[in-house]
Amino acid sequence: MSKLSSVLKYDLKRYLRFIGMAYLWMIGIVVVLPTIVQIISNGTNNLGGFIQNLFSSTLVSAIFVNFVLLFCLGSLTYERFEFFIQNGISRRTAWASKWIGLTIMALVANIYNQVFSMVTIWGTTKFDDSVPYLETYGKFFGERWMDLTMMFVFTMIFTMCVFVMGMFLGSIFALLARSTRRIVYVAIPLIGVIVITILGKLISSHVISTEGIDGFLRWCVGYNSSMGYFNPLPPLGIMLAWIIIGSLISRYLNLKLKIKRGE
Repeated sequence: MSKLSSVLKYDLKRYLRFIGMAYLWMIGIVVVLPTIVQIISNGTNNLGGFIQNLFSSTLVSAIFVNFVLLFCLGSLTYERFEFFIQNGISRRTAWASKWIGLTIMALVANIYNQVFSMVTIWGTTKFDDSVPYLETYGKFFGERWMDLTMMFVFTMIFTMCVFVMGMFLGSIFALLARSTRRIVYVAIPLIGVIVITILGKLISSHVISTEGIDGFLRWCVGYNSSMGYFNPLPPLGIMLAWIIIGSLISRYLNLKLKIKRGE
């Protein structure tokens, strides 16, 4: 357990450093650079309001950045594995530390999202029109405190799905040789385009009915025509299932990782 806690501390410090650098870049690009351009072009007229609007945009952008960062941190696999295995850390310990560390970071990101959402809906009676989750699922429980609680749970599970997807894909690519990875990078978009083109032709030719697909997608997002509003429980169940399945597959693949000589 002490070894796991040591690795977890290392991971958390690394994640915080990575996220801190990303936030500095984001503030520099979204706030500092436009401010400099504003000063050069218009001087300091209304500079305070201009900077305040930029920071408001940054707060919104940070929600999206949190998801991107968690996915990227989850996908970084081989170099991390190589470092730990050379320092006597087992594959199981390294994987467990990564999963726990990213869960902690997801919790922090979700608290930020929740606080930002609460500030957004503060003082408004139409709170279900102010936040995407509440706009979609805010009518299911009919109680404000229940909707806000479920919003926290739902977004937390969704955030975990993001980093589990990163861990899943990162584990797959970490097993491939560099030459194979290059082929896959090119092949996946091509296969995607071909599949979408074929499906489009089959649907337009009425070979495949869109009713079944539409019904399945509606069920996945929790829409019920008889109720007339969305139910968050079906998508929540799907996301929980993915977290379990994706995590187990990622763990299994991580246990198969080996040092690649000559790469």
